[in-house]
Amino acid sequence: MSQFTICTYADGGEFIEGDTAAIAWDVLRLTGSHRDCEVYDLTRTPHLKPYAIACLAASAALQRQKQIIPTVVPPSNNACNEHLQRLGLYEFFEATENRQVWSRSSNLKVQKVTYPPGRVSENAAEVLTDGIQLTAGVRPQIVTSLDEVLLNALSHAESPIECVIVGQGFPQSGKVEVAVVDLGIGILNHLRRNAEYEQLSNDEEAIELATQDGVTGTRRGTRNRLNEQNSGAGLHYLRKYCEAGGGECTILSGRHWVTYHSGERVVGRLKQPFQGTLVNLRFFAAPGGEEGEKLCVEW
Repeated sequence: MSQFTICTYADGGEFIEGDTAAIAWDVLRLTGSHRDCEVYDLTRTPHLKPYAIACLAASAALQRQKQIIPTVVPPSNNACNEHLQRLGLYEFFEATENRQVWSRSSNLKVQKVTYPPGRVSENAAEVLTDGIQLTAGVRPQIVTSLDEVLLNALSHAESPIECVIVGQGFPQSGKVEVAVVDLGIGILNHLRRNAEYEQLSNDEEAIELATQDGVTGTRRGTRNRLNEQNSGAGLHYLRKYCEAGGGECTILSGRHWVTYHSGERVVGRLKQPFQGTLVNLRFFAAPGGEEGEKLCVEW
C-alpha cells in the first residue's frame, strides 16, 4: 500500500520566503509527481495554507481518476484538523470519522472546477471578502483575476482533473488568499505547441512569456481545444494588477516558480518538476493587508 506522510514543518510562510518559511514542499513534490498514493498520513501536520490544501485535493482527485479511493489520516493537532475540515479537504477522500465543525463565512471550501466554470469566481469573491471592509473596486478585480486563472487552467492545461480551487479570507488583516491548481501539461509544454514559442528552453522563460500580453500556445487564426478564440491576455492582466500593488501572484509550473508583486519579480527553481500549474494569489482587499519581505531561494 502506497503512503504519503507529511513532514513536521509548519506551513506558515510565503513562497517568496523560501525554505525559511517551512513551506510544504513535500506536498508539492507528491502532487507534482502524479505519484499513486492510497493513504495520506497528515498526523504530524501543524498547519497547511490554501495552496497546499488545493494540492492535496488535486492529488486525491487524480487517484480517483485512476480508480484508487484514497484515505486520509487526520492531524493529531485539533486546530489543524478543524481547519482542514472547514476548508473541505476530507471530502476528496474516503469517508472518515471526523466530527463536523462550524464553517467560517470567509472560507472558500476546496472544490473541483469543470468547464464551463459558471459563477465560481463571483461566488468565491463573495465568500473570501465576507467581513472585510473593501477598498473600492477590489471585489471586481478578484472576480476578473480568478476568471482568467480558471479559464487558463480549463482551456490550456489538458488536466485529467481539470482544476481545483480553495481559499481563505482574513477579515482582521484585510487579506485574501486563494489557490488554483491543475495537473496538466504545464505552461512550457502548452506554449511550445505554438511555432512562435517552440524554442523556449525552460519553465521560467515560459512563465515570464505567458504573463505578457498576446502570448498563447494557441496558433494564430485557430481556436483552443474548447473551440474558443484566445487573446492571451489572461495572465498578463493578473500580472499587471499584482505589480501595481493590488496583490501578489505566484505561478509554479515545471521546474520554476515566479512571484509578481509591486513591481518586483522573484524566481525560485525546483529540484523536482511539478507536472501541472499552481497559481497562488493574495489580494490586499483592505488597507493594511500587505506584508512580508522578498527573498529568493532554490528548493
